[in-house]
Amino acid sequence: MSMNDTCYEAISTGEETAMRVIRETLGELLEQFPSFGSHFTIKRWLEEYDCSVETIIDKLTWVLNTLNAFGASKMDTSSLEAANEAVSTATNTAQYFPGGFMGYDKEGNVLFMQPFGRLHSEESMRTTRISDFYRLLLLEGYASQELISAQEKKHGCRKGQISILDFDGFSRHVLYVPGLPTLSTAYGLLQLAYPGLSKKIYIINAPSALAYAVGVVQMVLSKRTRETIEFLGVNWQDRLRAELGVENVLPFWGGQMSCNCPTGQIRMAGPLSENIKQALSLLVTARRWQSRSALSLLKIAAKKVAIIAVQNSLANAKLAWYFECIGGDIDFYIRFSNHEIMEAVDDVQAEERIRALLEDDLKSFPTYGTKFSLQRWLEEYDNDIDAIVPRLRWTLNALKALGAQLMDTSTISSINRHVRSVNPAAEYFPGGLSGYDRERNVVFVQPFGRLQPHRLMETGSVSSLFRMLILEAHGTHQLVCAEEEKCGQRRCQIAIVDLAESTRHLINMAGIRIISNIFEALQLMFPGVSRKVYVINAHSTLTHAYNLLQMVFTKSTASSVCFLGNDWQQRLKEEIGRECLPPYWGGTAKCEKPTGEIRMGGVPPDSVKQQMHPGDIPLKQLTTIKALARRCALVGVNVQFSGATLKWYFKCSGGDIDFYIRQNNREIMPRMRLSTQFVPESGAIVCDEPGLQQMHPGDIPLKQLTTIKALARRCALVGVNVQFSGATLKWYFKCSGGDIDFYIRQNNREIMPRMRLSTQFVPESGAIVCDEPGLYEFCFDNTHGMVWHKTILYKIELFYGS
Repeated sequence: MSMNDTCYEAISTGEETAMRVIRETLGELLEQFPSFGSHFTIKRWLEEYDCSVETIIDKLTWVLNTLNAFGASKMDTSSLEAANEAVSTATNTAQYFPGGFMGYDKEGNVLFMQPFGRLHSEESMRTTRISDFYRLLLLEGYASQELISAQEKKHGCRKGQISILDFDGFSRHVLYVPGLPTLSTAYGLLQLAYPGLSKKIYIINAPSALAYAVGVVQMVLSKRTRETIEFLGVNWQDRLRAELGVENVLPFWGGQMSCNCPTGQIRMAGPLSENIKQALSLLVTARRWQSRSALSLLKIAAKKVAIIAVQNSLANAKLAWYFECIGGDIDFYIRFSNHEIMEAVDDVQAEERIRALLEDDLKSFPTYGTKFSLQRWLEEYDNDIDAIVPRLRWTLNALKALGAQLMDTSTISSINRHVRSVNPAAEYFPGGLSGYDRERNVVFVQPFGRLQPHRLMETGSVSSLFRMLILEAHGTHQLVCAEEEKCGQRRCQIAIVDLAESTRHLINMAGIRIISNIFEALQLMFPGVSRKVYVINAHSTLTHAYNLLQMVFTKSTASSVCFLGNDWQQRLKEEIGRECLPPYWGGTAKCEKPTGEIRMGGVPPDSVKQQMHPGDIPLKQLTTIKALARRCALVGVNVQFSGATLKWYFKCSGGDIDFYIRQNNREIMPRMRLSTQFVPESGAIVCDEPGLQQMHPGDIPLKQLTTIKALARRCALVGVNVQFSGATLKWYFKCSGGDIDFYIRQNNREIMPRMRLSTQFVPESGAIVCDEPGLYEFCFDNTHGMVWHKTILYKIELFYGS
């Protein structure tokens, strides 16, 4: 194995040590599979398993031994064509499992196309050994690993696999119930064997149930999962051409790639032919074991392992086996020897730096600066302090604007009472804190099936729902932190999502979109707090849809969400504790009523609607303003006296709008993504001090800003000629369409260091004193943008003297 990989990614001393230990321990195995010992491959494993060398060596040993047993080292993966051919001949039924390598995108990532809707899982499962199916997917994953490693060696930077899952033709054949656990297990093996290899997944022609399944479990999806998976709408062909390059997409999917047929080498599956079925049925059953009298019977108790040992004293002996499992699935493997495991390497934390940067902000909410709170943020954003600080600062400011510092969060009952008090319609958004499990994690129960999204949205404004759920999540965070302080160990929220009584009213896409926006905001503000979700009483369609999606979830997400079957009460009693559950859900917790303090949802009465939404304001009394695409519309109100009350009312046509109120560069009404499809937005605040209150603002009116475009893979420069030392340079800018690398340089020296900034929440502004005269260049660097340009709205001012 060559150890001369050129390292183009910065690594810590701990990572460097871990890489050396892994290579030394697995030296013989890595000689057969050198790509697994490359810098980028081991880096992916270290990221997936938090630098735990012990875990990595254990799992990587299994992966390499499995690939060796499957003959992967003999595969020809020198080209896309050779890899597709090798995979297609790996098993007799490979052609009937859709998929294949399409090519490379503009950046050199491997493109994998899977027309999943053409899978006939029932026929495949009835005629093929499960082990052959696992063999096919693991060998295809290995081929992808080899192609990606070749690209990384060629380009000197990390690459990955971009997958397109096409659900066109999706039918009951794909939802063959007995086959779904097998699919889920198979993709779990792929995640174990090739962590971090999947860079992006585009889902096209998807049924609505798939998107709905993502919405239900969105609260525990990791940041990486949310960024990796993207559902494309009816314009999916345009998006694929723009993102991947029209020359890299096959004609069948709207591209212009040169190939012999529109689908290239992609396996398009479809129903098995009769002669294939007959041939396979003969292969599946070994003739000498067709009689059951020749089989031995073995019973395996729950949570136990049965081992059959075979002693062999001859080299090149052949070991054959045949078995049938009655009553579900079974983990089967053959073990020859064990391997020693090394000690884990600790990760380096950056908590103190974050506390120093947010010292003033954390004074109102000290629990957000605790060890475990900051660890959750660091894990969510991969130790990227520059990404954490602005988001955490915005979270703390938003909580302060909502009055969270005044909440009584000392007990579960006080939090539940406060949530009910902030919104008259709270009772009709199901959920609530139930108690603690045996390990003192906070238990949250949400009878989601009783939610009536359409009727609830007609009752009150979306912002009132935002406020209620943010404060409830803050209360949960406080309880979790209190338990962590007591025991000195990480704690979390465990959610039980009950879909009993769910009807077609629940699948109201406009309402689900609003709730999805709220959950997205909660994920941003409270990352990592919710670590486990049990879904009970789910309709089979939803369960199947989730099982299909599970194949593209990360390891942490897949383990965080658990759909329970008919034995859900017993499972909850075992894992949470009978004494911790309200009687309504099979527990014995002491409470005044069977459901405890849980809000049970239902249809809001008209009296609540009248209380929250007294009536519309006539159109002739309203003023019209347009918020152009990628622009912010500003309404300024000059308040002359403190204590004044500012009231507002608005409707938004054509979707949702981000609304907030600022005064003196501070959000006094935090940003929320609101929709007025059901009810107009209205509210009031008391102004603590005079000044200009700006609704949905930028600090500087648009007409005072200059526009510049930073093209993809380019850097836009704005030069300012400073004639005297001691001058002050001030700047202000907004960036549309993502983040931008910003820095200031003078004489080829960065005097304002490069930072990747996003102005999604707050515009960027600042000032420096120029030590010497000369040309100062403001650099808006978009070289990391591969496709899209960034539009910068900026203002730069130069001051001499005071």
